Amino acid sequence: MDEDQSYERSYEPLVSAHKSDVVLEIRPVRKRAWTASEKLGVVREGLAPGAVPVEVMRRHGISSSQFYTWRKQALTAPPPGFAAVQIAAPAARAPVSAAPPANRIEIVTAAGTTLRIDGAVDARVLSAVLKALRV
Repeated sequence: MDEDQSYERSYEPLVSAHKSDVVLEIRPVRKRAWTASEKLGVVREGLAPGAVPVEVMRRHGISSSQFYTWRKQALTAPPPGFAAVQIAAPAARAPVSAAPPANRIEIVTAAGTTLRIDGAVDARVLSAVLKALRV
């Protein structure tokens, strides 16, 4: 070993970043109960054209995971005034020998969609359904 070689600095910790490069974001820790309308308002604000979601999150004091969880919930929930619908597997058909009821309306569209209505029908409701099907 050379006498000129010094190991004085070999045990000093290495600094990975300069102190001026570190940014600390300090937020108050709080547990807040958000109403559904408040959550929706924050999500709409973050999805508005030109909005920067990170700024919206900071302004409201929420984490990014919380914001994106609310966004997912808002996008998968049915719009107000509508109910969630699930399409069930078609029921087994009645035997062909059974005669259809006398007050049945059956409409088959060009696309192959079949609409069957049994019983009394309101003309306005039927008109709206036919317009929706574009028959």
